[in-house]
Amino acid sequence: MKRLSLLLLAFPLLVSCSNDSYETGDDEFSYMRADFVEAHTAAKGEFDTAVTDDGDALTISPHATGSWAQKADSTYRALLYYNKVADAKTVEPVQIVRVLVANYSKTTRPDTLKTDPLTFESAWKSKNGKYLNIGFLLKVGKSDTEKNPVQYLGIRKDNVTTDASGVRHVYITLTHNQNNVPRYYSSKGFLSLPLSEEDKSSVFHITINTYSGSIQPEID
Repeated sequence: MKRLSLLLLAFPLLVSCSNDSYETGDDEFSYMRADFVEAHTAAKGEFDTAVTDDGDALTISPHATGSWAQKADSTYRALLYYNKVADAKTVEPVQIVRVLVANYSKTTRPDTLKTDPLTFESAWKSKNGKYLNIGFLLKVGKSDTEKNPVQYLGIRKDNVTTDASGVRHVYITLTHNQNNVPRYYSSKGFLSLPLSEEDKSSVFHITINTYSGSIQPEID
């Protein structure tokens, strides 16, 4: 059997986050924005620049920090919270959160990939067409019997068809292994599927097992 190409997800990496922009109010976060980005590390755990999904190039000053970024001079998928300053291209970071990236799982036994339930929140294509994004909630909690248990998420590609009008339809499944992690509370996260090998005009059908049953949102 080929080794599975799955995404390892430790529940502490998931935090509450949003891709909304905040533009009202008078407190210190009144003009905070949140954008999905490809962020560059100047050093281990230290981000100096980012490019948003809208194509805006940002200089981060002071540098944002994220201990999950283990390599210098590398690019990471992330959700960046920031305040704009006088220079429209320079931003003051508030927080940078890891966004999980998963390529298609590779296995000769797709039936072995679990689809334990989770809570689906949203799915969309990035404006630049580089990613298909999924927002979700996982049930998490600390185990009394296992040290630092982790859950597993991945994407399985099931089928590709072309309809009578020539539109390409890609059918995928969000795989999830709860791995005996206790379900004490919900934690939010995002996963991005790179679309570099896909026709960006394709319609995606995502099968997701939720606590209310299986759903299949359509993303075009």
